[in-house]
Amino acid sequence: MSKLFVRIQGLDRNIEEIDYKNLVKGIFGTVAPELSDDNIQLILDRKFGGYRNFCFVMCEPDNLTAWIEGTNDTDFEGHGISVNEAQPLEERKPFNRDDRGASRGGYNSRPGGNDRGPRSY
Repeated sequence: MSKLFVRIQGLDRNIEEIDYKNLVKGIFGTVAPELSDDNIQLILDRKFGGYRNFCFVMCEPDNLTAWIEGTNDTDFEGHGISVNEAQPLEERKPFNRDDRGASRGGYNSRPGGNDRGPRSY
């Protein structure tokens, strides 16, 4: 199976799962009337809740080009649709606090440390 990346512009975050899947099936209705719910992977937004404005659709490799050409850069029910072949997620390096740069600014950020001299009270 191949995987398609489908971006739907203007999607309401509070859309119900069934409505979202019906929307995706409607987008692919002319090129893939046999598309089932099992072949649609919706993505939840963990930070804000609801669904993200993209999903993945599984298809046979033989249908990949026809499905992309039939749906990419189209408009469906007021939503701009973008469809591409899904790419593997790039490996990310672990976050390291020291990767932010050597100088962090602040009071003693001058070379050589604090060169203001003693305070006079």
